[in-house]
Amino acid sequence: MLIINGRSVKKITVSQDGDEIEIVLSIEHQEPAHIRIPSDELDQMLVFVTQAITQRERIHQYDPNKLYILPCEWWNVATTSDGQWVVMSYRIEGGAEITFRLHPEAAKQFREALGTLLSERIQIEGNPQIH
Repeated sequence: MLIINGRSVKKITVSQDGDEIEIVLSIEHQEPAHIRIPSDELDQMLVFVTQAITQRERIHQYDPNKLYILPCEWWNVATTSDGQWVVMSYRIEGGAEITFRLHPEAAKQFREALGTLLSERIQIEGNPQIH
């Protein structure tokens, strides 16, 4: 087993043909480590990173009301081609996109919650901490 004790992620780049990504890790007192993986693994990496963040927050018992907010530069709501699911897509600054598939009942709840929020014009004070 190879274990690399990286101190920080210096950068992540995509190859010119888009088939690989390269992750460059800073290593204390050594040259940076370069890790290349197929770019089609990025979706799975996103899942793993999200799970790791959740586990870290449970271990460190972070404030459950603390929200990490990413600036959204574009969004879209649609249905799947068969009309069975509601699809919500968001693009954060820098171009990264994430899409969620919601069951129609969950989408109805989302619509009701958003309607309530907008009609009440809730102010930031009293809401969970926004960072």
